[in-house]
Amino acid sequence: MIEKKRRLFIPLFFIFLTSSVSGENGREKMIKFSGDQWIIKSSVFKVGPGPNRFSSRSITREGDSIILSIEGKNKRWYSGEIYSDRLFSYGTFRLTFSITEPLDSNAVFGFFLYNDTAPPYYNEIDFEIARWGIPGLPPYNFTVQPYDVEGNSHSFHSTAAGLFTCIIRWEPGILVFRLEDGQANTLESWEYRGEAAPVETESRVHFNLWLFQGESPLNDGGLTAGLHSFEYLPFEP
Repeated sequence: MIEKKRRLFIPLFFIFLTSSVSGENGREKMIKFSGDQWIIKSSVFKVGPGPNRFSSRSITREGDSIILSIEGKNKRWYSGEIYSDRLFSYGTFRLTFSITEPLDSNAVFGFFLYNDTAPPYYNEIDFEIARWGIPGLPPYNFTVQPYDVEGNSHSFHSTAAGLFTCIIRWEPGILVFRLEDGQANTLESWEYRGEAAPVETESRVHFNLWLFQGESPLNDGGLTAGLHSFEYLPFEP
């Protein structure tokens, strides 16, 4: 994930490729969710985004759901991320998730597509809940990288907590984002037809919860997010 810098919003050129992060025992740890296998990101040292330390301790299962958390231990903070073992291309991606209380202003929740073999912007398509360390910013963000090009990002205020579904429809030349509440009412939608729309590519789906710039929480909100279901429908011309 390409991270925004506070206030200046200058691109972060330090990118850590997720495929190079192994499990804490030197091997990739896996978890099953919504019928797919997902790799748990783990790192002993701080890596991007953030940079943060990532740990399987920040990934827990509750029934069919997965809970992402930011955990503090021995004066260190650990973030959570999983990413798909499967590769995806054009289609519709649907994530149902929950935020039980508004997130801390230094916390970032992400649902995004990323191809780590396609620099410099990795064909990245993002939905994020983040205030980037500034409590008053709109927390919801639809983005096509590079985010600092005019027209590539859409930020908005909406319901602070609850059950949500985020839908990303990716087709040739167009991206359509939609956020729904728990009753399938549309809270916000955004259509992108710009030059940065990725062409057909093999991307992984990522879900994460991490600390902006690796800084400690501001203690003004929550540090957990629940993943309840994920669905992918391939594009049919």
